[in-house]
Amino acid sequence: MDPTVCDPLQKALIEQHFGEQVSNAPPELLIHLAQRFKSLGNTAVRRSQFQEAVKCYSQAIAAAERDATLYANRSAAYLALYQYQAALQDATKAVQLHQSWPRGYYRLGMAHLAMGDWDTAAAALSQGLQLDPSNDQMVAKLVESRKLLAEERQASLATSSLLKRDLVLKLRQVRREEVRQQMLKQFKQSMAAPVWELEDYEWRPTFLPAMKQKRLDKAKVLADPTARMLAEYVHALADLAQPKGCIPLLQDQSRLDAFQTAIEGALHELPGGHLIVLGSGSNILGLMASQLGARRVTCIERGPMLHRVAKQTLQSNRHMRGVDSICLVDRQLQACGVKDQKIDQMGLGWHPLNMQGQQHQHGDKWLNEEQAQNTFLPRIAEMQPGIKAETEQAQQAEEEGASAQQAEDADRSIPELGDEEEYRKSLDQAHGTNQICVGQDRLYTTETTCNALLQQQLDRIRQSAVMLPEPAEVLVTDLIDHSVLGKGLLPNLDYAAERLITPGARVVPAAIQVWGVLVEMRIDSISGFDLSALNAFRWHPHHDRVDLSRVPHKRLSSPFPVLALDLQQRVDAIAGAALTNTSLPKTDLVWESDTQLKILATSDGLWNGVAFWFEVHTHGADVVSSWAGGRPGLPICSSWGQAVQYLDFRRVHKKEPRMPVTLCPLRQYPPPPPTPPTLSPHHPLSPLPVGGGHSVKLRVQQDSNQILFSSVPAQQRPRHAFIPRWHFDMVQDHMRNDAYDQAISRAVDFKKALGCERVGVLDMGAGSGLLSMMAARAGAEWVLGAEVSQAMCDAGVETLVVNGFGGKCIMANKDVRHLETSAKPDGTPPDMHSKADIAIFEVLQQEL
Repeated sequence: MDPTVCDPLQKALIEQHFGEQVSNAPPELLIHLAQRFKSLGNTAVRRSQFQEAVKCYSQAIAAAERDATLYANRSAAYLALYQYQAALQDATKAVQLHQSWPRGYYRLGMAHLAMGDWDTAAAALSQGLQLDPSNDQMVAKLVESRKLLAEERQASLATSSLLKRDLVLKLRQVRREEVRQQMLKQFKQSMAAPVWELEDYEWRPTFLPAMKQKRLDKAKVLADPTARMLAEYVHALADLAQPKGCIPLLQDQSRLDAFQTAIEGALHELPGGHLIVLGSGSNILGLMASQLGARRVTCIERGPMLHRVAKQTLQSNRHMRGVDSICLVDRQLQACGVKDQKIDQMGLGWHPLNMQGQQHQHGDKWLNEEQAQNTFLPRIAEMQPGIKAETEQAQQAEEEGASAQQAEDADRSIPELGDEEEYRKSLDQAHGTNQICVGQDRLYTTETTCNALLQQQLDRIRQSAVMLPEPAEVLVTDLIDHSVLGKGLLPNLDYAAERLITPGARVVPAAIQVWGVLVEMRIDSISGFDLSALNAFRWHPHHDRVDLSRVPHKRLSSPFPVLALDLQQRVDAIAGAALTNTSLPKTDLVWESDTQLKILATSDGLWNGVAFWFEVHTHGADVVSSWAGGRPGLPICSSWGQAVQYLDFRRVHKKEPRMPVTLCPLRQYPPPPPTPPTLSPHHPLSPLPVGGGHSVKLRVQQDSNQILFSSVPAQQRPRHAFIPRWHFDMVQDHMRNDAYDQAISRAVDFKKALGCERVGVLDMGAGSGLLSMMAARAGAEWVLGAEVSQAMCDAGVETLVVNGFGGKCIMANKDVRHLETSAKPDGTPPDMHSKADIAIFEVLQQEL
């Protein structure tokens, strides 16, 4: 039954009552009646009498049921009365009667808009615009409907995301509770109580970006025995891994050629000079220097494993000319000095032999004899705890030989803290001694005994120190990693410039120019699955080493200069100040350089990192780069690699026009002292001009150990755990993904062909859940993924839920060797209700 016209039964009753049938009426009369009631309806609409208008249009429709304009007009009246369903029915009838009439589509679109059907409304309005493209009213409504449709879809996605996120959090809580109950049962079964609260076992460290902004008090941190043990353990692991890290250097011919050319140029300017190599590694640079004519080569390597490698390399090349001039030093750089150099000039503490009657400098203050003792002796005492015992023995021997009156005075008990000064004066009067502080204890000894003990202490220090016969004229270092400053390049250069080299010494490399680019590094769809949940775990507390030529990324800007480090100027300034016994101006600032750049975004995208590389100015105009994507025409040293610092996601848009960006200023040093005329002046840095803009503000900070990037405003998101970079490389390996997808599909089909109706799959080392989802998509009835990493398990569960596999795929935060298929005697339910039919694994490394 058509709801837009009069009910046929009711119409028949009306015609029977009046004794007339509408079909028998003259056509001219029906047309007249339709026009008359239509006019009355239009008048009622203008007067906002919409109920009356509906009655008039209905009477008109009774006379002319095929007139589309009447249905369209009544649809508008129904809309005004908020009767949207009736309005939609009339608009639909109008379109059916006159499919080439734009007004009918407009009424249909308005009815759908009123009912909230934005998609259908947009489709109806689009059809109407095809018939009447110049209808501005319809264009405006089409724009409105599309806007509302986009908002609805966005809200729907947000709601769906929140529901999925809520499910992920609930599943995470369930897993945490399972781990907690498992720990409790283990403690009960072992009849032992936990050492800490269970919450302490579940604690995960939190990293805040602001932590990188604060100066670390190393002495305070290492005062904790646990922290000290952990630091020593990490250092030991690093020492073990260092020999393997030298292999890329030996295979990087461009890097070796650059250093060889630079060393040759430096020795050409200073023929027969003494050359120091900081961080000698495999000793390849020392061998180069000996072959290029260096009179003496001192290779300093504090790592025991690398020192052993360097020693073996030297023994293997004893037949070469000039090898006898190489001296290997297995000490920290700070334990090295030059012959006839005082201890305080080596950075080991205070030199006490010339203390009497002199002024002693400590920082910016000059101390007298007593103040120098109280200030510097604790530092020596910390280096050798035995000084306390020796001092006590000397004090006891002296007291035994003293007079009875002096012994009686010395036997007085120490009063309260408030009378300490009074007691100290009495002891000074009785013994004629000076007070010396050692740690938290107060010892008393004579001036003669003090000097004797300090002399013994200095002899011990000298035995552990390495005294070079002469300062060096050439300083070579390869303490450069992917992050430029991560190996301690600047602190080692500063120490060597102050104590180990002559003023005007040549430095190889002479300068470093750091370049950067804004990048988007994220994962969206892999093998048809949404893996965007992994992006929240893609970060690193420092700089992550990457290969930009292999890692998928999107450049969002042109390359821009980040930082210029003039190593030659830095060394000249420090060495010159040491020669003239002057100190560089000191500052309380944490950062040597703090600059804000404005970078033009050349592409639209989500900015979440700054990738950077560097150019090394080895000697003269010779320059090498660590990335082939930098300036063209430069030799590439691939062994250094590139680095990326991850930031919070931020959307950027391409903008024009381009504006120039200037280089970051170098740290300001006082002008170096005049150098001997035999030295040629150091060449200036000459970077290429690059473009920049005003769309992104980037803050670049540099101290002696790091280069830190931060967005403006700064990021504040705390981090708890991250996924290793190799996992992102693995999931983006399309050949690997396709091979596994095909193999899993064949395995599931094979099991079904054998009559297995409910195929179960065990994914060992599930990780992000990618292979588990492939198995579920291939037709597996259930999939259990076992993953030992808690952070990886969290990411995997979120990925499964987002892709709609939360019902088929389950993630277990367990070692696969501990999974059970039957209930335990203590009532613990099984992890798997039955054994799996298919096992998937990719726990493969370089060796099994």
